Amino acid sequence: LRSLSVAGCVHISDGGVAKLAKACGRLLRSVNLARCRALSDASLLWIAAACPRLRHVDVESTGISDRGVRALVAGCHTLCHVVLALCNITDVSLNAISHQCTSLTSVDITDCVLVSNAGVLALGLRCKRLTRIHLFGCDLVTEEARRTMQSLGVEVLY
Repeated sequence: LRSLSVAGCVHISDGGVAKLAKACGRLLRSVNLARCRALSDASLLWIAAACPRLRHVDVESTGISDRGVRALVAGCHTLCHVVLALCNITDVSLNAISHQCTSLTSVDITDCVLVSNAGVLALGLRCKRLTRIHLFGCDLVTEEARRTMQSLGVEVLY
C-alpha cells in the first residue's frame, strides 16, 4: 500500500491513524486525511514515526497545529506536496518545513490566517524546488511578499 486516503471519514481517530501507520507506514508515499475533523497532532506524530518515505500529505480541515507539523517534518524529510489548508498553523510550521523539507514543490496554506510574510518567505528562500503555493485567505501575507515569491519562480495562487 503506497497511497492511503480516508478523506472526509468522520469516524477515523488518532488511534486508527496510529494502527494504519504502524501496519503500512514504511511503504506509504501519500496520505490524505483531509476533513477528518476528529484528528489531532497525535496523528502526525504517528505518521512521522512510521512513514519516513512519505512524499504527499493532506491534512486540510483537521485539528492539526504547529506541534503536529513540526513532528511530521522531523520524521518525513522527503515531503514534496503538503496541504495544510484550514489548519491552525503559524509561521512556526512554515519555518520547520523550510528547514526540513528540501524537496518541497508545492504547499497549500489556504485560510491559515495566522501565517505571515515571514513564514511564506522562509519557504521561498529555503525550498529551492518550490514551484507553487496556495495563499487564499492568508490576509497577513502582503502583495510585496507575493511578488517576492513570484520573483523566486514560485506560482502564487491567492
